[in-house]
Amino acid sequence: MALMNCPECKSQVSDKAANCPHCGYPINTNTHVQSLRTENIQGEHIAKTSPTTSRHLPFTIIIIVGAIFLSVVIYAVFFRPCKHEWQDATCNVPTTCTICGEISGEKLTHSWVDATCDTPMTCTFCNITNGDALGHKWIDATYETPKTCSICKNTEGDCKKRPQVNSSTGAIDAIQECLNFIPDCKISISEEKDSNGSTTYAIRHRGDLVGVIGLDVDDFDVLALIDPKKDYAKLDLEQIAIAMLLSSDSDMTYEDAKMYFQETENGGLQWMNNWSSFISRGMAEGMYAFGIGY
Repeated sequence: MALMNCPECKSQVSDKAANCPHCGYPINTNTHVQSLRTENIQGEHIAKTSPTTSRHLPFTIIIIVGAIFLSVVIYAVFFRPCKHEWQDATCNVPTTCTICGEISGEKLTHSWVDATCDTPMTCTFCNITNGDALGHKWIDATYETPKTCSICKNTEGDCKKRPQVNSSTGAIDAIQECLNFIPDCKISISEEKDSNGSTTYAIRHRGDLVGVIGLDVDDFDVLALIDPKKDYAKLDLEQIAIAMLLSSDSDMTYEDAKMYFQETENGGLQWMNNWSSFISRGMAEGMYAFGIGY
């Protein structure tokens, strides 16, 4: 390498230098051309080894569009306000959206209906039960009402059948049973012995002897006699007569029997004389009487 004077500024520079380092004047034209060639070669190499912007553009667009679409989907799924469809609250869960599961308010409080004989205590909202049913408490059937629950008043079966007889046999028991069917009945029948040792059936008003019953007397299967001197003679006769009528027909009601007795009262209140059973008990000879034939 040799030194030479710059043609422009006269400073010494290398003959290999492309330009004067002092004033920039081109010194070696060949070196400058070579430098340009070198730059062109490097540019071609870079062009060959690196993809161009135009080649990357479609892929970039696809990525951008996909990202936008994904963003829209995420927003629609996770961030878009829900058009709620509410399901009413129950005793177990509050009001709830069937779409997004959002809840509103509080659960309901059980509204209990008291237990009955057949069902336990039950919530009117959710139908859940608590405890057991009460169970029926039955009252035995009577002549007027069937077997009845004292709690719910439900009935079961039929009314109690009154005893019915068709002859004097068993008549006393049937009449005694039918006395229980008469409201506020004051009389009863008891089997007793008279002074002669004979069996008689005494009619007593709260323990006081008021009359007797005879079986198979004259034309009657059963004949009741009441002492007219007693304070409740007519009432006692009415009650024993109704019991006798009821024992003769199991379908007859108390009201029917009472009406029948009242319609026949004049014929039923007879004067009976000289009946030995009364005379032996020291009772008056004139008696109120009611007879029936089965």
